[in-house]
Amino acid sequence: MQAAYRLPYATPSGLDHGLAYEAIAAGRIDVLDVYTTDAKIERYKLRVLDDDRNYFPRYDAVLFYRLDVPRRFPDAWRALEALEGKIDERA
Repeated sequence: MQAAYRLPYATPSGLDHGLAYEAIAAGRIDVLDVYTTDAKIERYKLRVLDDDRNYFPRYDAVLFYRLDVPRRFPDAWRALEALEGKIDERA
């Protein structure tokens, strides 16, 4: 990451996301990686930069379910199906 983005820091280090949000709020760190769907981005009023060099791999959410779920919970399943493709990263 340091080389891809020519970061001036001597040695970027990793930090658990939960701790990183607290650290940025306290001013102990200046930059962190985030999942663009994380609600904490708004809570901490962070600016998300575009990964224009594709350093980070895409993270696409998927639903895993038991094969009998549509039969066992038809109403809930239909509700989930209605959401397919309708929730963007911002939402």
